[in-house]
Amino acid sequence: SIVLSAARLTEVRGSTEAFALILAVVLGLAAAVGMAARAARMLARPVQELRAAAAAVGRGNALPAFAPDTPPEFAPVVRAFERMASDVQSHQEALERALQFTEAILSNVATGVVALDRRMHVTTANPRAIALIGKRPDPNRALQDEVGGEWAPVWRWVHEFLASDKAVRSEEHTSELQSH
Repeated sequence: SIVLSAARLTEVRGSTEAFALILAVVLGLAAAVGMAARAARMLARPVQELRAAAAAVGRGNALPAFAPDTPPEFAPVVRAFERMASDVQSHQEALERALQFTEAILSNVATGVVALDRRMHVTTANPRAIALIGKRPDPNRALQDEVGGEWAPVWRWVHEFLASDKAVRSEEHTSELQSH
């Protein structure tokens, strides 16, 4: 026969309760980690979709559709992103129309017109400018490297203009250059 004293019974019950408490804590911790991982996966997908959409819009591509089961917490962000992408597309289209309009005007101007970026690379040249230069300028080279020494006065003025701190400054340079 087994005889347990009250002190031994209290000791066994105490260690059982301690074991049950430790087991409950471990199970609770495992459940919390599991739920946190699930929540992270649920939030990571919409964030990844937003990143992919931002990259697509940045490359000039159409905005990809967002998953229909996007969590409701992301709905305001998705709507704002869609509005932003629409605004970007509208501005790109307006810029393209303005560039086409400018090119149409420049193609009919009798004066040679060249637009340069800060690296002195040609961004726009009308037909008269191309005739004066003697060829279509390479957009990957500085224009001054492609033309002869007779252009030296023009380059001096351009370099002075770029080095100046004045916000707006214009000057017309007239030369007796002949078409090649």
